[in-house]
Amino acid sequence: MNIYQPDGWLDVGRLNSLPATFYIIIGSRQVGKTYSCFKHIVNTYVKNEIPFIFMRRTGAELLGCLSDNPFDKGFNPDNGTAYEFEKIKGIRADSRLNIVDRLNEDKVVGSAFSLAGLVSNRGFNGDPYQCIMYDEFIPEKIKKRMSGEKEAFENAYMTINSVRELKGRPAVKAWLLSNSNSIDSPILEAFGLVNTITRMQNKGQEFCFLPDQKICIVNVAESNISAQLADTALFKAIQDHQFRGMALHNTFAYDDFSCIGTEPINEYRLLVTIGNINIYEHKAHDLYYVTLHRRGTGKSFPDNLSGRHRFLQNYIWLQDKIIAERVTFENYELKLKLFEYLKIKG
Repeated sequence: MNIYQPDGWLDVGRLNSLPATFYIIIGSRQVGKTYSCFKHIVNTYVKNEIPFIFMRRTGAELLGCLSDNPFDKGFNPDNGTAYEFEKIKGIRADSRLNIVDRLNEDKVVGSAFSLAGLVSNRGFNGDPYQCIMYDEFIPEKIKKRMSGEKEAFENAYMTINSVRELKGRPAVKAWLLSNSNSIDSPILEAFGLVNTITRMQNKGQEFCFLPDQKICIVNVAESNISAQLADTALFKAIQDHQFRGMALHNTFAYDDFSCIGTEPINEYRLLVTIGNINIYEHKAHDLYYVTLHRRGTGKSFPDNLSGRHRFLQNYIWLQDKIIAERVTFENYELKLKLFEYLKIKG
């Protein structure tokens, strides 16, 4: 599927013909992700008087929309529109804002929430809404990971979607947009997409549709806008290869993909299992292998608070083996998970 306009900018509207519910769009900076999504939402929903939801991760990010309006970064000037974010009397501005049309008597065309704000609005009526736009769902490296972020998103979507599908109505469509800051995302983990997107990146694959999950993934890799940006002042000057990789080439440059591969499991014996993750030790060498495949018997811990605590107490020494690169992981998702269990910061 061609996901670009003739001039090289992203065109997410072309994806809407797919029978998808969730659209995951990860791309280099400044290739038109937010602009294109705004255009699609305005043409599909706002012009048909259907409100939409705009979402950011934190209250601080939502507040920033008041002083630094995302619509003003190209969309309003290019289209002669005046969509703005506005405070709601009696409601915290870091929780919820209105999105209004200044050219149409300040008509409310949508609602903007922080992720925590939407979850806390238990009495919120999501019935009129048919679309969610979750912008910058993967945080930049300098921003903290939120506790319970995966569960917060799941609850937020359930609040809006409610039981409409049981009544024969289509599910709310969700557009999730981000730069390729890190694949270590609770949202990607919730969808089980870490390994899929890793494979897409390795192959240079830009598009994937998962019909069983009704998920469309766009991995923006070939935009000629990025090539043009490479010739601008900043990218001529900086020598930060990680930032260039993320900003221009849509690579998860801040993630460590070392020690990923497969090992001949017959050379190993099962050491310990936690949840569905199996850790093997080599029969002859000081090597370890982490995989979903299980063969043999060994100690086992459940994936709950008690099990994780006991696993950490007994196998904290695996931290040193990982640092020494004595551990191979079958895939990157398993690496992230074991790092979490062992409290290793990537």
